[in-house]
Amino acid sequence: MKEYKVVTHRDEPFAATNSENLEATLNKCATEGWQVANTVSRLQFSSGRSLIMVLERDSN
Repeated sequence: MKEYKVVTHRDEPFAATNSENLEATLNKCATEGWQVANTVSRLQFSSGRSLIMVLERDSN
């Protein structure tokens, strides 16, 4: 069975000012068993581009 986590680039600890910070956070999640299952990028008129990531891992 899988468990999922849905996060955006604005959620802590995923709030990243640059790609290196986001990469470090994703690598930390990987050590906890999470992997990126899907990403969605959308353009929002009021706030610019939005990134949504779906992470998954096997549940224990």
